Amino acid sequence: MFSDILKLVWSDPKKSEDDKKDNSGPSYPKRGPPNDIGDTDRDVAAYEQKAKRLKLDPNPSNHPSYCLPTDMEVFQAAKEKDTIAVFYDAQAMNYVLGLWCVWASQRSTSRGTGKQLTIVLVESDDIVGKLCDTLQYLQPKLNIGKILDLEDSWKDTEWLAVMNKDVAVMSGHTFLHYYQSEAIVFHQIGVLVFQQPDLAMQLDSPMSEIALALAETIEEEKPRIIGTFLQRPDDPETRYVHVETERVLRARLFGKDTHAVTSPLGKKPKELIIRFGPPKKVVDTALCKHLRTFSKSEVYFRPEFRSAKIVLREVGSFASDWVWRRALKNMDKELDSPLYEVDNSVDSPEKQETNTRRNVYKSIKNWTFTIPNLDIGSRGFNVSPKIASLVQILQCFQKDAEKFRGIVLVRRRITALAIVEVLRTVSGHLPFIRAEALTGPWAHDNISQLSILKDFIVGKCNLLVATKIAEDGVEVPPCSCIIRYDIFDSSISYAHTCALANGPECHLVFMLDPNSDAGRRTVRHLAKMPEDLKHWTQLAATRETGAYPPANMLQTADYYHSDSEEDVNFRSEYIKDPTMSGKIYADDAVNVVYRYFSSLPSASRPTITSRAIFRFTSSSPSVHVCTIIFPSGSPFSTVEGPPSASTIAAKRAACFKACKQLHALGLLPYQLFPRPKEVARRLRPVA
Repeated sequence: MFSDILKLVWSDPKKSEDDKKDNSGPSYPKRGPPNDIGDTDRDVAAYEQKAKRLKLDPNPSNHPSYCLPTDMEVFQAAKEKDTIAVFYDAQAMNYVLGLWCVWASQRSTSRGTGKQLTIVLVESDDIVGKLCDTLQYLQPKLNIGKILDLEDSWKDTEWLAVMNKDVAVMSGHTFLHYYQSEAIVFHQIGVLVFQQPDLAMQLDSPMSEIALALAETIEEEKPRIIGTFLQRPDDPETRYVHVETERVLRARLFGKDTHAVTSPLGKKPKELIIRFGPPKKVVDTALCKHLRTFSKSEVYFRPEFRSAKIVLREVGSFASDWVWRRALKNMDKELDSPLYEVDNSVDSPEKQETNTRRNVYKSIKNWTFTIPNLDIGSRGFNVSPKIASLVQILQCFQKDAEKFRGIVLVRRRITALAIVEVLRTVSGHLPFIRAEALTGPWAHDNISQLSILKDFIVGKCNLLVATKIAEDGVEVPPCSCIIRYDIFDSSISYAHTCALANGPECHLVFMLDPNSDAGRRTVRHLAKMPEDLKHWTQLAATRETGAYPPANMLQTADYYHSDSEEDVNFRSEYIKDPTMSGKIYADDAVNVVYRYFSSLPSASRPTITSRAIFRFTSSSPSVHVCTIIFPSGSPFSTVEGPPSASTIAAKRAACFKACKQLHALGLLPYQLFPRPKEVARRLRPVA
């Protein structure tokens, strides 16, 4: 949709009568401009034919046919205030840049404040010479100089020669070198032109340092700022760059269809809060009570007892009994194992365990299980009010059944599996729902996970009940409904959730227990979110490269892992904190890096908080490398991670490597480590 807005249909306006009659004024030489500067997808001969009609007037009434009226409006806009100009054609951009240089030279003379230089900043020295040739070709009367070599000590006469020129073209690295050595000061510059001003958002770019220096300069000494940005009409990613560049350089954005260019971090999804009544009384089911008679201390089948207790509150008594029915398959295998073939004539602990397991197995196998009853007024109501509310929410999307695609985010793996079982069993109430459970951690060779994700992408499955893996672990298509079954107290988690949404067409639903202090606190925080934090969450949600977080980012140290993630993490590499014994795994590393940046003191924090902090390079579709860009004053400027199979995995690997390096230098305080599970349970607020 956005690319359609930005598409540009190029047309050559007919030659005006004045243009036919008036061929006076400077004309181009018979040679064409350099092919690699401004001559993309155009015939050189055709370009020369059009160029003969050019008038090198700072305010021409007849402009080249490849210049749209909006391109000339950009030229006028930059004469009034700091401007970032968006062009769709390289020839038009270079032509208008030449007009600006002529205007700046005349402006410097007319102001009577002494000669002021116009400086054009480019990305590298390789571009300097080519751009000088192009500008000299377009504006032969201009005195243009190029500065390529870094000289620590220039003679005064050499600098005087540079200052006597109309325009100087140099790379951002060269300019920063001379500025830091005080060879150049801003009040000597009349107009400062940034080519590719989006480089000012990259922390490792000299343009970023120059932008910071400009921000700290008093208004009276600031030069006029002009940025030239070449926009590809079919590239929607640059829509985010435009807005952020405007913020960084504090300049007005101007270009064709400026509203379409500047709107866009994307609108947030429609947010709703659904309150549900907690269960009046949570008691063990009859099956759990019966099984506990065989193992009062829950020595045997401890995971099953724990899972049944978890889903009893979250999903209901039906799910609690389902946990035991689900465990029958594993019990069959265990009882058939030689381990349980013991001598019945000998009374031993092994015999006691075998008898207990067999009694539990027989009780479950002979038990009569019920189906979910969603009627909350019925005596046989056997699901939680929370799951009943979830079914009602999903029923609201039945009108758009064909287009529906949703995700239900839960905290625990067993909860996800139980919800899917309920939804499949009550399919009569939700005939359009095709649910699957997606739990982590993600593995690129896990056939089951790949199959579920593929089914969700093609529409065979239209509802994922997922754990943390769906937030930032896999790439899923935009959804029409995101339901936070469990509310997580984290700005990062909220940003990841918004990233899954399909803009304003999506409903983001928070299921809130009115009796939960933590839930009310999170909802209150989202409702009163500061503007800088709100802007950051939009950036983090829409940009793969992330954004530098503000200091007031909300993040709890009580990280959560699903059951399967805990099993894998037990065997995975981790970083351990000697103070509280907290552990950082690769799954936690991205959150830790965000929290580290957010906790930096204001002196070490860049004044521009929306710049990208991740940079990706790909040598092939299946090999990606992520580089983390640290702010100035950090112990290292960048950290490059190992090659990974996806950008998400590359980001996690790079962040984990950065955490190891920070920990080795003693720069990772214990507050950034996830609390150990035992500590988190003791400090967990009442839900």
